[in-house]
Amino acid sequence: MNTGDIIREIRIKKNISQVQLAEMTGTTQAAITGIENNKRIPKLSTLTRIADALEVNVLALLPSDITHGSIVPSERERELLEAVSGLNDTGKKKVIEYARDLVRIEEYTE
Repeated sequence: MNTGDIIREIRIKKNISQVQLAEMTGTTQAAITGIENNKRIPKLSTLTRIADALEVNVLALLPSDITHGSIVPSERERELLEAVSGLNDTGKKKVIEYARDLVRIEEYTE
């Protein structure tokens, strides 16, 4: 089950329409439809607003193979993803280059 399927299932169980969910999250019905049809991948900020509106933890909206594996990001990693999500491709490329440089510096590695 994908994130969109999970969102749709929870939304329907809570008797919330797509229009209502869109209003609750400050987005459009078209965006909610795209997410639920797995044609759009929501930004972390949008996913968080959806989770809040549906009164669930944001991790409940992720497929179980993600949440039960080792790829669940830490709080700090989620902050980084949120910060980077607003960048265009050029900005994201710069962040990746910078991160790769930082990994080479012992002071910044685990």
